[in-house]
Amino acid sequence: MVNSEKRKLKNMLVSRNVSALLVLLFLMASSGCSPIKETVKTVWGSSIRPLENARQEAVSKTYSCDFDSCYDEVLSLSRAANEDSEKGHFDVFQKDPVKGFIVIMGLNENINTTEVGIFFEEVTSDIIKVEIASASTSAKEKISEIIFNHLANKFSEIK
Repeated sequence: MVNSEKRKLKNMLVSRNVSALLVLLFLMASSGCSPIKETVKTVWGSSIRPLENARQEAVSKTYSCDFDSCYDEVLSLSRAANEDSEKGHFDVFQKDPVKGFIVIMGLNENINTTEVGIFFEEVTSDIIKVEIASASTSAKEKISEIIFNHLANKFSEIK
């Protein structure tokens, strides 16, 4: 074999191996393998695990309302929900009503990348517990005051 043929054969084998590896990684990441999915989310920047861990220190209140109404009221405080962005208090980074959370960023007077998790727990069909968690105490306190005051004007708080 001539050197150029050997080089072509070697390049073809390397290309196939790389392609096979990429396909394998994709299949593993999308197969429901939880640790792999979480690793991919962490690298991508969309993991909520740190916020879930911060729930131990969360501020919470419980309201007499249904899940959808409570969830929608919290979303109504975002900049995207307000034509006048000055009236919005935060940007929604992630939301998943099925899993019952909203992750917000861009809270006024805080660093733009500070994440705050808002978790909704359906105690009964008409009682919702709202938990607010963040690694940043100031962000957690600030958004807790905004959200809880808003929800208290809409629904009855259960103590």
